[in-house]
Formats: sequence, structure tokens, C-alpha cells
Amino acid sequence: SIQAAINNASSGDEIVISSGNYTENLVITKNDLVIRSESGNPEDTVITAGNSSIDVLHIRANNTTVNGLKIRAAEDKDVTGIYLAGCTNCTIVNNNVSEIYLGIYLSSSKNNTILDNTISSNKRYGIQVVRSEGNILLNNTANSNSHGIVVENNSSNNNLTGNVVNSNLDYGFYLINSSGNTLYNNTATENNMGIHLRNSNLSVISGNNVSRNF
Repeated sequence: SIQAAINNASSGDEIVISSGNYTENLVITKNDLVIRSESGNPEDTVITAGNSSIDVLHIRANNTTVNGLKIRAAEDKDVTGIYLAGCTNCTIVNNNVSEIYLGIYLSSSKNNTILDNTISSNKRYGIQVVRSEGNILLNNTANSNSHGIVVENNSSNNNLTGNVVNSNLDYGFYLINSSGNTLYNNTATENNMGIHLRNSNLSVISGNNVSRNF
């Protein structure tokens, strides 16, 4: 199993996953691991939760890279696809996290990079950032969720650039009780509201293509 490979790995190892369908819940607690698909195509390397009541991929480690995977829930349950808990310097790149409850969740995490992911058709949020700072959210697509990207609860100095958040039921971008974040060159169209700030201030807000269409 993939989890067995993770358990047997040493810091600095790379775990390469062959194309196929895998039914597992993964927990990563070792630092400095790379976990990636062999093909680089998320559509042919699919991880579906074996236990529908817990997160599909739970990371409690630093310097972790997850690249080229499709993450799915076992059923229509209220779980998270990729959960970073207290992580630093992780890279989540080129993954598809769709059709579950919450796509990618950062909690008390800093200096991570969330890049080129597709996070769509989730019941709750595409990406949620809570009590986290210094993270980069770059060129992600978060469409047709309840909310596209949410930054809240004393999250600061996060950089949101080049993301596309369209056709979300409520907000494209929702920043609440946060400060010093950057919102630059993003696209938010056909959401109930493109950008909503509540008790928040931004260090930079410019170049965004925002419209409200319904």
C-alpha cells in the first residue's frame, strides 16, 4: 500500500505511485518526503478514502511534497481531501481534489505553497486557510464549491495570486478576521460575491478580475 511505503520511508525519500486506483487513507508524519504520481497526471492516479469518516490525506510533517494525485472521498461524507496540520514548507502541486466536503485545508501552518491544483465541486470550501501565515496560493482553480478560497481566524501574510474561483455558490474569496494578506491578479466571476472582506485588511489588492453575475 502507499501507506506502507510512507511508513517504511526515511526522510528525504521519494515515493513514486504507479497509475491506478487506490483505496486508502494516508497519514504523513515524517519530514522531507516527496509523494508523487509516476505519470504526473492526477486523472490516472486516484486515491479514494478507505474510511469515509476521516481525511483522505492528512499531513503532520514539514517539507512534504504531494504532486499529481486525484483525491476522492469514499462516499459523500464530510471529510477533507488534503489536510495540513501544523505544517511548514510543504508543497501541494498539480492535484485534483474534487467532489468531497472540503478540498484543501491549512490549519496552523506556515510558508507552504499550494500550486496549480484543481479543487472543484466540493460541498463546503475549495481551499480553507485557518490560523496560518506566509503561505502562497498560486494558480489554483476552485470552481463550483460553496466558497472558493477562505482565509480566516488570524491568518496573515498569505499571498493569493493567479487563482481562478468561478461559479461558487457563495463567495469566490472570503477573508475574515485576517490581516496583511495579498490578493493579486486573481479571477472571480459568476460567484454570488467575488471578494468579501470581513474584519480584514489586505496589504495588496490589485489586478483582480472580479464580477458578480447572480
